[in-house]
Amino acid sequence: MPTRFLSLLLVFSMLLAIFAGCAGTGDTGTKSDETTKPSSDEAESEARIDYFATLPDYDFEGKDCTFLCRTELEYEIAVDSENGEVVNDAIFKRNMRVEEAYNTKIGYHAIPGAWSDAGSFQSAVTKAVSAGDPSYDLIAIYMAYGAPLASQGNYYALNKIPTINIHADWWVQSLVENNTVFDNLYFIIGDLSLTMWSYIYAIFFNKQLAADYNIESPYQTVKDGKWTLDRLIELSKLVSNDVNGDGKYDMEDQYGFITNNHSMRAIVTSFEIPFTQRTDDGGFELVFYSEHTVDVFNKLYDFVNNNDSSFILDPNIDHAGGQWLSKIFVEDRALFMTYTLDMTEMLRDMKSDFGILPMPKYDENQKNYMSHSYDGASIFAVPVSASDYEFSGAMLDGLSAESKYTVIPAFYDLKLMTKVTRDNDSAEMLDIIRQDMTYDFAYVHTMSLDYIFSMFGDMIGTKNNTFASTYERKAKSLEKLLENLLKNYAKTADSQA
Repeated sequence: MPTRFLSLLLVFSMLLAIFAGCAGTGDTGTKSDETTKPSSDEAESEARIDYFATLPDYDFEGKDCTFLCRTELEYEIAVDSENGEVVNDAIFKRNMRVEEAYNTKIGYHAIPGAWSDAGSFQSAVTKAVSAGDPSYDLIAIYMAYGAPLASQGNYYALNKIPTINIHADWWVQSLVENNTVFDNLYFIIGDLSLTMWSYIYAIFFNKQLAADYNIESPYQTVKDGKWTLDRLIELSKLVSNDVNGDGKYDMEDQYGFITNNHSMRAIVTSFEIPFTQRTDDGGFELVFYSEHTVDVFNKLYDFVNNNDSSFILDPNIDHAGGQWLSKIFVEDRALFMTYTLDMTEMLRDMKSDFGILPMPKYDENQKNYMSHSYDGASIFAVPVSASDYEFSGAMLDGLSAESKYTVIPAFYDLKLMTKVTRDNDSAEMLDIIRQDMTYDFAYVHTMSLDYIFSMFGDMIGTKNNTFASTYERKAKSLEKLLENLLKNYAKTADSQA
């Protein structure tokens, strides 16, 4: 079993336990009981009654359901057998339930699908579609390079498939709402995407450093709605130390706040800065550039680059892997660190206690704490070359629902929370993080829009403080790219009318 598989399964077994009671972001709401937790068997029984009471009985007469997926993440789809590892076994049981209920067999064809494999994975999809090859019933694909294939007519509109409920709790409604174009939705994300769970952005804080500097725990600040950018800056500025005494601040020193360019991209989302807004015709227009956006950029730039309490890693050194960030944090040389929740695996042997917080609000006027998952998470689609759209829809809906009601409750009863967060408050923080996920159209389609989502964080990471002039220079080309993207979506809608 690959090391990456084992480590991510461990992350899921720790993290998903905490999220088990959290619904998706829809309002078709199955609510968990926070005070009395049912046993695994009870939870599974209740879930099956609830689930099968709302869906038809299917008999697919032994038909094979084949996913095209990434080699690195094939475990999202299926595992070979039970092996005593809780996540592996929960996935196996999920698939057995769906297979037995629907008289079908779940399988996959896995090919390399890392960011560096974007072109070859996209090509595998387009070649199958162009040839009318029905080999794949469903596609599990890297969000950033998977979204562009939708406007090119490779995916069938999910809202046209009666066997999938795109508004169910097991699908993230922010993505559904913000990526439905001209009344059609071509891909989706939800509880079947285990990477969505582990790639959510958050802030880790070092309790030992907080105690050393007499900094109060920020948990109550979060609960009071006062965990803001100003508060993060204020607390971060209390911590800095030229550890090696060389008269300059670098990766060997101590900071109040450490980050990388990916996390700086994510913080834009946490401040509710929209990239697009819907137009009356069902399309979108760009609204990213504003006086407020420029002010936020300047404030973040100054915080990260112009004081000794903050440090942003060179993207060429620590682009997205987190190895250097985790090293600094584990060595008690950072009070706060931004990263995705799979960082917990790198912190597993950390001696000092740490906690997890949501990304801050911009100010107290902002209603909710917001976050999103890294764009390497898996989205799911039905290729237009699939042999039976209703079969594909039923399988996709069934697997995601069973992930919510079978896989997640298995983690919930493990009580591994303390191995991840080491306190009960972080569990509440993680609930807050999960509740308000957002997937702006331009974020999801950033590859088609000259990587507009990366612009903010990358400019901070490379110490380029010309955001206003840079965006103004690119504005017309961005608008043209969006116009062309929407034209392609309109053609796709017409072809499936």
